[in-house]
Amino acid sequence: MFSSSADSDLRAHANDLDAVSREIHGVKVPPSYMEELYNLRWHLARIREATGAEPAATGLREEPSG
Repeated sequence: MFSSSADSDLRAHANDLDAVSREIHGVKVPPSYMEELYNLRWHLARIREATGAEPAATGLREEPSG
């Protein structure tokens, strides 16, 4: 269905999402910024959902769909 070039591009973007996810989950913010951090995690989960990118096996839980 996709060319090998497209597959490698998708894998590269999935790796980028994994890197961003690891960074986001390592961020410590004051309580006044928790909603912003939640929104960032939510958007990351929506991007994964839209692109079909599965999270890496990091042991980190993505926000639930809904």
